[in-house]
Amino acid sequence: MLNDIKTIPIMLLNAMFSSAIRFDTAEDKSNIRNRSNEFYDRCKLLELVETNKITLIQSYLLLSIHEEGIEGATSSKEYITKACNLCGELAITNMGGSNGISKNQENKDNELSSFKKVHYRKRILTRLFWVSFCCDRLVSATCGREMYYNPADLMVDSVELDDFDAGEDQESDFAIFSSWCSICKLIDRIQCSLYRPPHNRTLLDHNLEADLLNWYIENESQMKESFKHSLKIYHSYAFILYLRCKVDSISLIVGGSELNNIEGGATSRHMSLIHHYSSLIVDLIESNKFIHHVLIVHAILHVIALIQLESKMQFEDNGELYYKSMMGRSIKILENFKDYWWFAGAALRLCKVVISPEYFKSDNIS
Repeated sequence: MLNDIKTIPIMLLNAMFSSAIRFDTAEDKSNIRNRSNEFYDRCKLLELVETNKITLIQSYLLLSIHEEGIEGATSSKEYITKACNLCGELAITNMGGSNGISKNQENKDNELSSFKKVHYRKRILTRLFWVSFCCDRLVSATCGREMYYNPADLMVDSVELDDFDAGEDQESDFAIFSSWCSICKLIDRIQCSLYRPPHNRTLLDHNLEADLLNWYIENESQMKESFKHSLKIYHSYAFILYLRCKVDSISLIVGGSELNNIEGGATSRHMSLIHHYSSLIVDLIESNKFIHHVLIVHAILHVIALIQLESKMQFEDNGELYYKSMMGRSIKILENFKDYWWFAGAALRLCKVVISPEYFKSDNIS
């Protein structure tokens, strides 16, 4: 794509830069958020003159990651809604098996006309829909927004290997996307069964916990370590999202360590899983520089919230060691993220109010 940079629509190019700037590894990180905001502000102006709706969808999906400032979550919800709305307007949500286009390779290059004189291959539109579906579920989980798409209304083919451009990275791209999409589908099930209003919840998803435990990275050998670690963090976040609704916080606080140590009890098992996946999130973030998506900040904040809840219990010695170690490491991660994400800096300020000062080595919080 970089070889053809002049052919990329200017709004999409700025949206790409707005996201990519967070990968900057320069020593001086103080300007990263400002530079990201500059590209973001350009996109808001370019949006007024951009007429290509596919370009708008692509740009909106990238802009939905940008949670900067007090209005960050609101803007994120706004852009993902715009992207999903345009997918519906262009009938991308209902093109499964449409226009006589089969899933055979020989027909993969047939074109669909989205609007006058602009044609896109079905493989591109299929990928575009599933990216919007995944982002819709992630924004819903992190921002507390209702999910836009109702699967019962959709008729879209699943992504296959042939939907990705042929080349040395085709299998890797497909493996990464398939694994990411499978996590987002789990998040969809978690929200439907646990986070919807009680009368609208899915009550018969008995296999959810087993499916979370049995999740694995598809074709793991095909991808780089950094992608594997990112996917594991995403999956751990999904599992934490599930587990936080499985622990009775009141009983946990009142019952303390006695309740947690009931042999074979659900609370004991779920607390053990919380410890495992919380530790996995912290370990992976510490060993790799993951700053590409705001979901990483949400993941570490879930870890901190659950540690803070557990701190209300009557600890045994090993429990207190776990609490102190994990809290200190999690706060350090927020300190490292504050130059990349406003949300990390804001959360760090809040943590400073409610968490013991011993975990803060510096007052330099922006």
